[in-house]
Formats: sequence, C-alpha cells, structure tokens
Amino acid sequence: MPHSYSDVHVSIGGVSLYASSAEIQASHQVSPVRSPGYKGSLGTIPSGPQQGSASFSFLGGSPEKPGDFSNPDLIKTLIKVGGVSGYGYPTEFSVSVEPHQVVKGSGSYVFFDPIVGDFGVGGATLAEVARNTIFDGGHGSFAENAKSSAKYSFSASWDAVRLMASYCPEHVYAKDAYEEITIEGDDIGGAIGSCKDADLGDCDDDCPQICMDEETLTFTINSPCGSYTQEYSVTGPVTQSKLSISAGGVLTGSITVKKFLI
Repeated sequence: MPHSYSDVHVSIGGVSLYASSAEIQASHQVSPVRSPGYKGSLGTIPSGPQQGSASFSFLGGSPEKPGDFSNPDLIKTLIKVGGVSGYGYPTEFSVSVEPHQVVKGSGSYVFFDPIVGDFGVGGATLAEVARNTIFDGGHGSFAENAKSSAKYSFSASWDAVRLMASYCPEHVYAKDAYEEITIEGDDIGGAIGSCKDADLGDCDDDCPQICMDEETLTFTINSPCGSYTQEYSVTGPVTQSKLSISAGGVLTGSITVKKFLI
C-alpha cells in the first residue's frame, strides 16, 4: 500500500529538499504453498521480485537533472523519505519557474531493488526551505533580464533483466528518455530564429528541406541570497515556437526545444 506524507524533508541523491507532498510504495508478489491432500495453504513464498515507486512535489527547490544515460548506474539515485530508503530510477521530473516566484518541481522514481527501513514521518517547516528558490527572470543568452517563465521536463521508462530465481535485477536499462525546455516571455524573438537563413522550399518540391537546426535554451534558479545557483539547459531541435504582439504592446513569444537522450 502507498505511504503518503506532507511537508517533509526528503533526500534525493544526497540533496535535502522540502516536499509539500510525497508518496512511496512497495509491492511484493507472493504465492501460497500447497500440498496434495491438504486443504488450505501451508504458507507463502515469494513469486516475483519486489518493485516500488515514489513521487514528490517540491517547493522551493528541485533535484539536479539526470546525468549520463550511457551508464544506468550513474542515473541510479538514493531516495530517502519517511524512514525508508531505496535506489530508484527517475521516470518523470519537471521544474517550473516564474519571475521572482518560488520554484516548483515534481519527480517520480521507480525501484527495482528492495526498499528498506521503517515507514515513519520526518517533519519540515516552510521556514527551513532555503535552497534554490528564486527565479530571477532571465532566459540564457537570448534576452538577458527579460521577464519570462520557463519549464524543464524529463521523461524516461525503465525495465530490468533478472536471472531465474533472483529477486534483484541483473541489469537495468532505459527504454526511452527525453528532456525539453519551454520558455515563454517578453522580447524572446531572438530565440526563435532557427532556420531563418534556410531555403526550406515548399510541399510542391520533390524533397523539401526539413529544418533540424538546434537551439540551446538555458535558465538558472538562485537561492534568495545568491549563495546557490542551479542551471537547466537543453540543446535540441525546436519543436514549437510562436510570437505575438498587440498594438502598443511588446513582442512576446515561446519556444520549446527537445532532446532525446537515448
């Protein structure tokens, strides 16, 4: 069954964060032991490996973005919450920011190894949140100090290879994974220039050119006193871009880049 917590400290990869909500659960597969001529069960035995999952909503901070997918051991993350711990693999992760607002984030993990410990409660207060909490509004090299909002997203799916009669995985691998950043804000037109010099042709051509120019989007979040900064950056093809302007207004727009990690 899932165990849910609110307003707790959690540890993600050794980094202490404040979670406004957290949920962790483990599942155990068991089968009955039966004997010919005997009605009922003589006991139970494991019939499959233990698996688990965890999900978090963060306020005032977020974990670091996942690392190198060429080695799953580098992605494997130690999760601690409510008196239990286990090594999980990130399946969903996002960070959203708005100018001069507290950073919000979320994360989900899947466990193939056993979750150990005693389920309990670890408390926290909002006053203890003092890490990377404030987004100061700039978006990389495109428009310094422009008002903007940004969101970093990550998604992956995982599977495990196990040997017969083994409850621990022999190998864990990612089946797919990608990350993307979307930035919306004022004076963002300079960021939406991908393929502006290309002769794209049109659909009447036998083989019109397809634009796969890459852009790099970056945003940084800071602690209130500037003692800690964390950067999120993605380089990849532009998957969405738009501009809008109204009479007497300023040029506003949005851009999204996406990178497939495997």
